[in-house]
Amino acid sequence: RRGNEPEFRRLTAEFGASRWDRLDEYMDVIDQFFRAYEEFNQVLMYVRREVAMPPDPYATSTDFERTRMFYGEAFEVMGSHLDFVAAVNNIASGRSFDQLAQISLQRFRGSDKGRRAGTIAPNAELAWLAAEYDNRLRNASHHRWLRLSPDRSRLSYREGGNGALVTLSYAEYLHRCCSITAQLMLLASIEIYSN
Repeated sequence: RRGNEPEFRRLTAEFGASRWDRLDEYMDVIDQFFRAYEEFNQVLMYVRREVAMPPDPYATSTDFERTRMFYGEAFEVMGSHLDFVAAVNNIASGRSFDQLAQISLQRFRGSDKGRRAGTIAPNAELAWLAAEYDNRLRNASHHRWLRLSPDRSRLSYREGGNGALVTLSYAEYLHRCCSITAQLMLLASIEIYSN
């Protein structure tokens, strides 16, 4: 804002027109998070305190249907809303808010969501907002490829649906869901504060 007040005003006017719809999308993810809070609460303190989980973390699922697609849903909202961070990055880089280094913001909005975080990756002040952003896990979650082990403590999926087998603990999955949710909450706060 301080670097280019007129351009920042143009950005807020552009995003202000859809701010309530955007806020509804954030709130939908937050609502889903709290509907499965009993699951996420098993690891939430690690994310809140920014403390690494112990080796071989253990958590079990009592309601996997509430969490199975959560990462994919949160990823989709994050991918859609990275346009705001990209616009801020444009201004910070000395460009108009709607012009990325190679493409327009409009083209960015139509690009592959799996690669959108790469736009802000070079900017350390913004990159942390999308530190948890895994397109492979998004696909597994979004397409219901995640499989829960019989003891309900491990997940597995095949990349692309039929590729290499990937396994992770349920605790790690919950941690990653909590991390992307925290990022979404921060991004929502930034958007609200900016308008």
